[in-house]
Amino acid sequence: RSVHEVAPELIGATLLFGVIPALATARADAADLLKSGTGGSARGRGRFGLVAAQVALTATLLSGAALLSRSFVRLLHAQRFDSEHVALFRVRPAAVDYEPARAQSYVRQVRDRIAVLPEVEAVGFARGAGLLWAGSPWDAGVGATPGDSSTDAETHSISPNFFSTLRITVLRGREFDEGDRPGTPLVAMVSEALARRVWPDRDAVGHDLFIHGRAFRVVGVVTDYRVQMPSEATPLMAFVPFFQSALMPEQDARFAVRVRGDPVRALQLLER
Repeated sequence: RSVHEVAPELIGATLLFGVIPALATARADAADLLKSGTGGSARGRGRFGLVAAQVALTATLLSGAALLSRSFVRLLHAQRFDSEHVALFRVRPAAVDYEPARAQSYVRQVRDRIAVLPEVEAVGFARGAGLLWAGSPWDAGVGATPGDSSTDAETHSISPNFFSTLRITVLRGREFDEGDRPGTPLVAMVSEALARRVWPDRDAVGHDLFIHGRAFRVVGVVTDYRVQMPSEATPLMAFVPFFQSALMPEQDARFAVRVRGDPVRALQLLER
């Protein structure tokens, strides 16, 4: 649910259960105390103290709700990818014992059949482990020379159009394409943070990134799109083409499909 839906509910609930009862209680207590002449009694002062505490607590809750809403808005703006109108699903040919070549053929057929649907704007996918745009389940030591593996980077195996589907900005170079397949030179893309770490004084595009001792020519640099807490370091990410299977035989895939309408309704069509 969006912050625009949640924030009014938080504020409304605070008003309903906090401010309004407190004010009503304050008015009732004041009238009773004036009539009874006990405004100066310990009981009267206790009632007013309770009301004051309730109003103070409510004000604190309202302030907290406002701060939470603003923090959530900032978090969404820092996201740097567009998850609106994106349907997610996973295909697992390895679970039915498809060997890698057959599994990749199946994944490619799924992509091609989905891409031609009139409701679909773009299709991309990543290797089928972990959340699609979250952390990788495995890291690799990478570096700019064959013997250097001192930099730990998340490694992601992705399809062509992965970044364009999620509207993640490619800052320099290109995305992977259909030409990045077995038998062609190994290529990679890197996040902006990884590019700064490995090549602080030059452009990463055109240089080799060594992953597990193998050379991958960097063809693109993407923005640091992952959201992290302020106390966390920006993740370092390297990307390789799914269909090259350079680091491991790729089989399962997690799909992101950008649709023109409601992605929940689109899932029924995509499943068929």
